[in-house]
This record gives sequence, C-alpha cells and structure tokens, in this order.
Amino acid sequence: GIISIENIQERADLEVLAVSDVEYITNENSGDKDKSWLEVPGTGVFTVNMAMSEFVIDDVRHYVLVRVPKPEIKTENIDIKTEEIKILLYKNERWLDNGSIEDGEELARRQMSEAQAIIQEDVQSNERYFEIAKSSAESIIKQLIKSLNKDVANLDVEVEFF
Repeated sequence: GIISIENIQERADLEVLAVSDVEYITNENSGDKDKSWLEVPGTGVFTVNMAMSEFVIDDVRHYVLVRVPKPEIKTENIDIKTEEIKILLYKNERWLDNGSIEDGEELARRQMSEAQAIIQEDVQSNERYFEIAKSSAESIIKQLIKSLNKDVANLDVEVEFF
C-alpha cells in the first residue's frame, strides 16, 4: 500500500506530555511593606511542532522516518491553577495563613506571570521530563502514522529529533 501522512503536518502543537509543578513566589524584593508568599500550582504541556516536521517515506520497504523538532514548553502552555493558589500574608507584624483573596489578588496578579515563567523554566530544564516528553512524542507520532496506514503491513516508523 501507499503510505499516507495525511494532515499530520498541520498540527503545529501536538501535545505530548503534561507536567505538574508547584512554585513558591515571594515579594520580598518589591519594597512592599506587606510580605506575601504564594504557593502556585501549575501544569506545563510539552508540545511538538509538527508543522516543522520532515518525512522520508519508502513505500517499498514500508518505512517512514519522521524528523521533528524537540518537544518544548511555550509560556502559553503553562496553565496556572488559580483557584488552588495558597496565599500567606505578613501584615501588622504577623503571618496570616488565610490571607484574604482581596489582599492577595493584586499580589497574585503581579506574581502570576513571574510564576508562569518560573514554572516554564523549571519544567523545561528538567532533563527527566524532557526525556519522558521525547519518548511520549515518539510513541504518539508512531501511533498516529500507523493508525493512518492500517492497510500497510509491518510498517516501520522511526522518529528523530532535531
């Protein structure tokens, strides 16, 4: 059979792995008189840009080589679980562990993008997550191609990252 890769290349962001992370953000250097401490849980999603992929197809040998960019995490793929943020406030010389949301919201807003950047950096630079994202990407891409080519016997799909 003729090997088909249909619209695989149209997916600019094929999701291959979601990783949860918790970061702690303080405002100590901001010069605010009230100190705050936020526990920010978030999830980062590794994606592979399939629009940049290259395919080498050998119909005779039933072989496909897919060259794809390495999995990466974009800032917009960091999802902060706002409703799970915990706020500790230091006000009037004491810590309030139930810092009211109003107290915390302004702080949380200011610290949110900082948290997003830190979570992204943290997850992106974690070698173990990266390796898992790569092997996940590999099996997802192989599965995709095999499912589009059920009629091709013994299809051999190889995935390479650049």
